[in-house]
Amino acid sequence: TSSKISLYDLNDETSLKKSLDSSTILTNGTSLGMAPNNDSCIIKNSSFLHPELIVSDIVYNPLETKLMKMSKEIGCPVFNGLYMLLYQGAEAFKLWTGKEMPIDKIKANGYDVTTPIIISNTEQFAKVKACEDKVVTKESKLLSVQ
Repeated sequence: TSSKISLYDLNDETSLKKSLDSSTILTNGTSLGMAPNNDSCIIKNSSFLHPELIVSDIVYNPLETKLMKMSKEIGCPVFNGLYMLLYQGAEAFKLWTGKEMPIDKIKANGYDVTTPIIISNTEQFAKVKACEDKVVTKESKLLSVQ
């Protein structure tokens, strides 16, 4: 296939609008729109979009970003970054355990795919203590770093 990828300065609205008018896919590859900055968006208004444009957003929190809401309102097919997060997790799981992560089971059960932050440069800290809880919840303290 022949594909053309274009990058534009978001402040160059004329070039961006012209490019989007003839585009098939728009992917937000930035963190704009990710919590807690839910009101951020790479597109200033929906006049830049058209119903045939497939809009993807790598953001997974919130599940529906401002870009996705704007796009859905004018009829664009949209999808968020949750599956990208899931499959990145699956690859990390395989690297660490040597086993395949049960992706179908995770999707079927609707497990929360929230990813905790892992600090890997522990030698730079005086003390890093892991949580001792057997079950980790959204409110759990995962690490104590000093």
